[in-house]
Amino acid sequence: MSNRNFVSESTIPQIIKNLNSMDIFNKKYIESEIISNETFKLFLEKYKNNISFYAKKLVKNSRSRLEYSINKKCYIYLENKNWFLSALISELFRDPFLSKNFNDISFNKLQEKMFYSLKNNKIKLVIGWGQAKRSCGNLKTNGYGVDFSEFYSLSVLQIIIESIKLISNKKVNVVVLTGGDRFSSALFVNQKENNKYDNQRKIIADMLSIDGISKIILMPYGENNVPLDDLNLFINNIPEIDVMDNIKTILLNIDWINILSNNISPHNICIPDGVRYLLNNGWSINDIILMSITSILDESNSEFWIKRVGNKVIFNEVVDFFYLVSIFSTKIYLSIHLMNKIEKVMSRTNLSDAIRLTVHTKKDRNDIPSIYLLGRDGGNRLSQHTCAVFYDKKLHFLTKLEMLLLNKEFKEVYVHDSLFKEGFKSDQPFIYVDKESESYLEDISKYRFFY
Repeated sequence: MSNRNFVSESTIPQIIKNLNSMDIFNKKYIESEIISNETFKLFLEKYKNNISFYAKKLVKNSRSRLEYSINKKCYIYLENKNWFLSALISELFRDPFLSKNFNDISFNKLQEKMFYSLKNNKIKLVIGWGQAKRSCGNLKTNGYGVDFSEFYSLSVLQIIIESIKLISNKKVNVVVLTGGDRFSSALFVNQKENNKYDNQRKIIADMLSIDGISKIILMPYGENNVPLDDLNLFINNIPEIDVMDNIKTILLNIDWINILSNNISPHNICIPDGVRYLLNNGWSINDIILMSITSILDESNSEFWIKRVGNKVIFNEVVDFFYLVSIFSTKIYLSIHLMNKIEKVMSRTNLSDAIRLTVHTKKDRNDIPSIYLLGRDGGNRLSQHTCAVFYDKKLHFLTKLEMLLLNKEFKEVYVHDSLFKEGFKSDQPFIYVDKESESYLEDISKYRFFY
């Protein structure tokens, strides 16, 4: 398993270990504003012009790199027009601001894939990415819905589309295989909220399309279709060290709100009476999630929470439930990830000839570019685990916990309800902005995606 990154990076475990006090979670942001429809339309027009600008820049740099003899050696038949164009498209992914694995990509393999896509007159790329946002007791986000993190990530994919379109002069689509169904037996994703989230992303993707034809298409990954006996056999053989290496991250990825709100017994483990006791005594579901996660991530936090609960037995009962569920979920998550591979989905959804991209570098697959969806500074983070924050004239993608540690005063900025179709309004602020940033929309509309 050392060849794979399974989940988005998070600094939460390390931060929790170094916290001096749980009182930090009492801070609230009280200022807010709403972007009017008219203002947003002006912003979107400038922002899409910026997407086109960076697509042209990406192509220009690709042409420049291909002139170097050392890079030319990676490709074949450059005297042939379509082989040359396929090399030029492949060279886009050598950009260190776009691809995490730019130094390790097998460009001759990528060129061959691109050539046959050009030959077939349809250029389709596919990437597996995303479930509804996670709150984790407000450690990560406010809830399930999209914010500017998704907007930015989809913009990066649209830049890729526009770049390839400029080179090939053909229709280009990126298919996003959404992950809510795939890991539902491990993470207990609220399907209603997940479908809403995907619809929100679809609305944004349609907004960002330059010509309405070459665009991002969202498609469900589909439920895990690995035979149960095979899956159970795999689960039972997951090494303990791999479970312990990943349990903290899975703890932060499970949809605990769905489990506790809908009285789900995950892995046939019943919700303990201690949860009901706390809910009947003034605790919110988020309080219970926060207590359990912070106590599992750092045992020294237990003393604070035991005092607040007033009963050590109830505290242990609740935290043990979270821990036991996380162990089972980690085993199932890793098994599904390794057994229910994306190639199976591609073959059954008419995507077998699509060119794969990924959000996490796969060291054993050097033919697949790994994309910085949140920019190079975002590293291995993904939008479903972060909030969009603008301060010091720069975009940041942070968890709510990281925002609290900044000790800055942010205002919550929302878009007008009518931006999303009826029933698809997001429960997140569109972006958090520090009070000194008066021209934040103008700054973001011209934001430097690369270079």
